[in-house]
Amino acid sequence: MHVSGLNPSRNQWDANSPRLSFRDAEYVEVIHTDGIGLISYGIGDPIGHVDFYPNGGTGQPGCFLNNYCSHNRAWDLMAASFTHDRFVGNRCGNWHQVTLNSCRGYQLTMGNNEFSKIGTGMFRVNTRRTYPFA
Repeated sequence: MHVSGLNPSRNQWDANSPRLSFRDAEYVEVIHTDGIGLISYGIGDPIGHVDFYPNGGTGQPGCFLNNYCSHNRAWDLMAASFTHDRFVGNRCGNWHQVTLNSCRGYQLTMGNNEFSKIGTGMFRVNTRRTYPFA
């Protein structure tokens, strides 16, 4: 089974054990679009088998410091991935690489409807401000 987490909410689930986890399916992919900072809506910690951090996981292009917009960008990106399938991320070795956009590991496509994907780790993917975001 494949589960996708779209910027899972921090407000109710941050430290709560029933939150989304890599244990919930054979493959859990999480898109973190607003998970960094004190007023973020999402969980920033890696919680899936694969955790994608578009644009570093915060302050999405076109959202102009609006956390709600950045939070909702996760489902926008997932929807766009079904028809445009161009979100390719590079695996990161640590948080420093995620935030500095210096990830050079292997590549993996974010989202889409490919259920045979495998991978582990944190991935940085860069997007644009308007649909289709790639």
